[in-house]
Amino acid sequence: FNTLKAAEQSGADAYVIGNEGDRYSKYHTTIWGRRNVQSMWQEDNAGNVNDYRERIGIQLQSLDLHISTLDEEGLRKAWKDFNSDIWQHNKLGRQFSDNSFFYPVLDSLMYGVGDPLLKAKRIFAYIRNKMHCNDKISAIASRDITKVWENKDANAAEINVLLVAMLKEAGLDASPVLLSTKGRLKATHDYPMLDRFNHMIGLLIVDSVRYYLDASGKY
Repeated sequence: FNTLKAAEQSGADAYVIGNEGDRYSKYHTTIWGRRNVQSMWQEDNAGNVNDYRERIGIQLQSLDLHISTLDEEGLRKAWKDFNSDIWQHNKLGRQFSDNSFFYPVLDSLMYGVGDPLLKAKRIFAYIRNKMHCNDKISAIASRDITKVWENKDANAAEINVLLVAMLKEAGLDASPVLLSTKGRLKATHDYPMLDRFNHMIGLLIVDSVRYYLDASGKY
């Protein structure tokens, strides 16, 4: 920790401490330090104060398992790759494939209705009123929507995935949308990090107008 002592003596605001570990370890640990950091406090209408704090975000670039090496291409993702991974993660994509279990209800809701926006309103009202949200905000639907349909009890992501599935089956342009709420760190434009997201809602597009829908709230 001689680097820290030198930084303190020089008055430097930022420094790096290198710790080589003990003689049994071949790994190198780097610790970043920061001095003279200005104090911060929460202000009204300022959003999440943590979004304004100085920080260093660490993202795993490669992993050596001594069996095979996962390189940068396999670990670091661009937004388009992130979107593809999310579609496959927890089998989100399959939630929109075979949903014949709700066809009878959907047929009754769509009977005699031609206007796309009215179709969406009927589906939204049905899901919002029939499903009970257990107050768990989540970015991931952990169960198949068949189970959600049967139990009528689900987290916010599961309810909204079900909503999007019904909208799509009705022939509407709908997609799930990941969100970062006020209490969470903002998602960055530069690099996707799943832990920045904590909520999922639905997006409906009718006549080039975007409607963001959340059927998990009784309002």
